[in-house]
Amino acid sequence: MTPMLIQYFTIKEEHPGTLLLFRCGDFYETYGEDAVTASREMDIVLTSKDAGDGKRIEMAGIPFFALENYLYTLVQKGYKVAICDQVEDPKKAKGLVKREVTRIVSSGTILEPEMLDRTSHNYIASLLDRNGMTGLALADLSTGDFEVTEFPSESADILSDELERWHPSELLTGSSLAENAIISRYCSDYRVTRTLLESAPGMPESEEEIKRHYEIRTLAGTGLGERQSALISSACLLRYLRETQKNAPLSMRIPHFFTSSEYLTIDATSTKNLELVHTIVGRERKGTLLWAIDRTDTSMGARLLRNWLCHPLRSIQEIEMRLYAVEEMLAGYERVRALKEHLCKVSDMERLLTKAVFGTCNARDLNALLASLDQVPDIREAVRGFGSQLLQRFHDLDSLDELRSLLSRALDPSPPATLREGNLIREGYHEELDELRGMRRNAREWISRYEELERGRTGIRSLKVGFNQVFGYYIEVTKTNLKMVPDDYIRKQTIANGERFFSPELKEYETKVLSADERIKSLEYELFSGIRAEVVRHAEKIQQISTAISVMDVMAGFACNAREYRYCKPEIGAGEVLDIQEGRHPVIEKLSPQPFVRNDLFMDGQERLTIITGPNMSGKSTYLRQTALIVILAQMGSFVPARSAKIPIVDRIFTRVGATDDLHLGQSTFMVEMLETSNIINNATERSLVILDEIGRGTSTFDGLSIAWAVVEHLYQKIKAKTLFATHFHELTALARKHPGIKNRRVAVKETHDEVIFLHRIVSGASDKSYGIYVAKLAGFPEETLNRAQEILEQLEGEKRNGAVFERPEERSSRPVQLTFFEESHNPVIEEIRKVNIVETTPLQALNKIYRWQRSIERFKASK
Repeated sequence: MTPMLIQYFTIKEEHPGTLLLFRCGDFYETYGEDAVTASREMDIVLTSKDAGDGKRIEMAGIPFFALENYLYTLVQKGYKVAICDQVEDPKKAKGLVKREVTRIVSSGTILEPEMLDRTSHNYIASLLDRNGMTGLALADLSTGDFEVTEFPSESADILSDELERWHPSELLTGSSLAENAIISRYCSDYRVTRTLLESAPGMPESEEEIKRHYEIRTLAGTGLGERQSALISSACLLRYLRETQKNAPLSMRIPHFFTSSEYLTIDATSTKNLELVHTIVGRERKGTLLWAIDRTDTSMGARLLRNWLCHPLRSIQEIEMRLYAVEEMLAGYERVRALKEHLCKVSDMERLLTKAVFGTCNARDLNALLASLDQVPDIREAVRGFGSQLLQRFHDLDSLDELRSLLSRALDPSPPATLREGNLIREGYHEELDELRGMRRNAREWISRYEELERGRTGIRSLKVGFNQVFGYYIEVTKTNLKMVPDDYIRKQTIANGERFFSPELKEYETKVLSADERIKSLEYELFSGIRAEVVRHAEKIQQISTAISVMDVMAGFACNAREYRYCKPEIGAGEVLDIQEGRHPVIEKLSPQPFVRNDLFMDGQERLTIITGPNMSGKSTYLRQTALIVILAQMGSFVPARSAKIPIVDRIFTRVGATDDLHLGQSTFMVEMLETSNIINNATERSLVILDEIGRGTSTFDGLSIAWAVVEHLYQKIKAKTLFATHFHELTALARKHPGIKNRRVAVKETHDEVIFLHRIVSGASDKSYGIYVAKLAGFPEETLNRAQEILEQLEGEKRNGAVFERPEERSSRPVQLTFFEESHNPVIEEIRKVNIVETTPLQALNKIYRWQRSIERFKASK
């Protein structure tokens, strides 16, 4: 092969599993198999190149200035891209230009803000098992965030919840987790890149890795300490980031260790069912709780809001601190308006700083950072009057006056996007640069004077002095005047109408001007690099400012929501009372043009389970979901959509709503329902909030009723969690007569002779109708089908009252073909049902008994 191709494939071998983009002049080239892949995935032309010895090799390339767009395409498709740059000036190179991979870009190591969602973090995660514990480390390279936790390895539900909560775009896993079904499914569902770590450092090496990187003597302040799996996963993640960034400085905060007990846990199923950050249909942002409450003005604030939404607090003190800040802002709303006027002028300081640290920022980025820092004094003034501890943190921040002065004096206000074209530095900042620029500006004037002098000296009135990129400066003389050319002119080029010459004086000036231009560009880049280094020197203070601004932004957004939508301050306590007066659904209220019907809810340690009956489409599911959303908002530190609200600290929220199949896993709707319900039964606590909608509808009526009955009793008697249970099994309302802490509530309905009006009001008592046929009418069923359905319904209801079993008229016989649930009989199955101790029967035992009874009934039918 040619020397350049040998260089290419040598570097390629050093970076297996990547697609190598190889810088050649103004292009990034790919060769061989990579060229075929790049051509297909980036939709670019596939050509070929001389490979030596008369052979050719596939080649595909892109212009260097278009790298970002093509890079985004490749990363989105799951590729890891190694960017190989020329690391020496080609003009000074002796032989082959030296090239090195300067960074490896994957979905979790993107730095370019233009390639990222401004409203969410882009986490890369490291997962490792050690001594029965799983360590999870998460880092956002673009912002510097670094979070770490660990949990028991057998806790599959925690692993699933954390992945859904943090939503990393790339996963690094140890060999023990290579076949983990939860990780595999997560990567498949979200098309997440996964890398298997070949080895991991031990405990001493990991500790040394962390201390060396952060230049600290002890891990005492990190919370990692003796947490082996968390420490090793953090060290592995840091090592991977250094390898992909080729030892460029990493602007990562010291790892923050957290435990699940700090936050209200919302499992993956509930996050989806409650549509917190994505809608169930289409995975869109509009229609989610995040969309409904997001009034932030900055990218940092938008990301923090999402983080708070996925991590509601359990500390009453921290919640109250946020609520007090919102209350203060609401009282001084004029200052909030002033604050938001300045916040909307703040750019994404976190990601701009990261670009500066990695040396990828341009002058426009630093100007954006300057414009953001210029807002700090005004923001500080806007919040000066607030007494909240959370808002007062901004008062002590350094406004970086010296850095702002430097950026303002040094940077050109309208620089180009690239760093090698010049025009980066403002006039008056550097004396030598100003002199060189003056020389360049005076070139045209000098050429004009020189042209007039030469015309006078030679007597050639048509003589012209010109310039082009190929020949530089020249003197052009027409054919008719060639005899008048002086002896000191040196012939340069013959053209159609004459000839071009240069003189020693013109050549000397050309050298001076061109060297000045080169020196200007070189000097500007040197000066800019020094300014960028000064920004990096203030990185920690800039991070502190951006963190404070993001908190201000979220708090101001909470205050706006409270004012515009009349949210109230919730009363947070450690007690048992959950009392919501005139509660509303924050998303539906915002989307619907109709006034929202408000509803109350009361629960405490005794009255802790509510069975809700009523028609489809009447508002049961809305009532259930709004309760969960109000609790989440309260524990985020936000005001809530209600007239008043007392909210106890909830440790977990569970939901089981909707009907979905996981056909790719061989799971039916009913199986998914049972798995989700099982998760609730096995993990809910006395301080949990459980939302159940239509448990048991995925199987036969008697099976479903039996399971629903058993689940209700287990939640009430064993777990004692606060539970809202919506159902069409009206038989369940009988439980309220048996257990004083179970209450029946229903959706109010107004009936006329030909119309049913759903009032969407939740009132005490049980409903005795589902109005399913009326809903079918609203859906456009043919009249004939509706009439037949009404006939069958009346027949079924009549037979149920008479203790008979429904049969089609044409299939009637003298004896029933199936036992009814409450039929009086001496059948042994019925006798066994009577003897079951419901209080002491677990849900699993109940399912086993139901299965055995079904088999007995089938055998009984077969024998008849």
